[in-house]
Amino acid sequence: MLSRRFYSPKPGQIALTLATILGLSYGTNQAIASASTPSPTPSHSSLLISQATNTQADPSWAEGTSSVITYTQTQGGHDRPVRAVAFSPDRQFLVTSGGDRTIKVWDTRNLRNDPGNPARVQNIVVNAGDREIVSLAFSPDGSLLASGSLNGTVRLWNWRTGQLVHTLSGHSDIANSLSFTPDGQTLASGSGDNTIRFWDVNTGDQKYLLTTGQAVNKIAFSPDGATLAVTGADRMGSLWEWQEEEEPILTSRVYARSIQTLAFSPDGQLLAFSPDMQSPAGPVPEGNREDYNTIHLLDAEDFSEVGEPLRGHSDYITGLTFSPSGHLIASASLDGTVRLWDIEQQRLVRTFQGNTSAVLSVAFRPDGRALAIGRRDGSVSIFLSRE
Repeated sequence: MLSRRFYSPKPGQIALTLATILGLSYGTNQAIASASTPSPTPSHSSLLISQATNTQADPSWAEGTSSVITYTQTQGGHDRPVRAVAFSPDRQFLVTSGGDRTIKVWDTRNLRNDPGNPARVQNIVVNAGDREIVSLAFSPDGSLLASGSLNGTVRLWNWRTGQLVHTLSGHSDIANSLSFTPDGQTLASGSGDNTIRFWDVNTGDQKYLLTTGQAVNKIAFSPDGATLAVTGADRMGSLWEWQEEEEPILTSRVYARSIQTLAFSPDGQLLAFSPDMQSPAGPVPEGNREDYNTIHLLDAEDFSEVGEPLRGHSDYITGLTFSPSGHLIASASLDGTVRLWDIEQQRLVRTFQGNTSAVLSVAFRPDGRALAIGRRDGSVSIFLSRE
């Protein structure tokens, strides 16, 4: 196993961790069921679903052109906060997970014709020791689903059958973020234990380890797989040549506060994240309140700021996702809203709310015509374009 270490500057201020900000529960949970017995790894194709080449136009998302479908506990949904949502690469299914230690698979193929009849096709209950499932990621070919838990355990699933493929153990703290390489052969997991671990998805073995110098909140591979973007609790955003043994870090930037989320644009040219979180219930911020809870766009090559920050949220931004075309970005927030932004024009396109519960997770469908969100109250909503 190859081990690497990066020594970061020591900030004077200790930043909040993801668990503190989002109110993750560390209480003991009673076991409902154990994860399934491991099965052989399914065969993998080298299919790469390239978002960068998606030329489909985004819908306008104007008022009156979309509908919303919400799954609650009554419809077989979650009864605790939904920490992660992800659409399958073939866009036919939505997977959700959260505080109830379950991974739920929803068939979304008939939403347009029968939005009032959600079809939950799979319910995976993980081991009680995992506590909460806080991160999800599909392999590019859609054959595998990775889940990361509050106790640091990462699991690989055949999500269609609910069968456990591999348990990936090694982290000593929350597995905040997961990302597959574009070829689907390597899974990276970022943790609050200051490490990023790289796993061989065929064998379940750890390939190597990056020690980052900060609790890792979010990671994302660039669309070409050459670099890995990392944000963390010690206020740093950085870009790594993750396969280089010597001097793997390319560039970095330190901000005023912990950085909880990031997203690569589909063409790999931009990074988006929010480095200036401020809660309305927290201390009165210095300076202009409009400068807090904003979205910053950075040139992925040199980390220079691109345009002005996107302003509008009144509480922490918990999730960012680009549309497949790369022209729009959606932001989720503890203020209970999801905001849709036009990147080129740097303007707000639409605000989605529905109810006042904090939004913890957000994902675009691969065709860009649906947007899923998970809320603190356990509900999952899908905003569907009718255009």
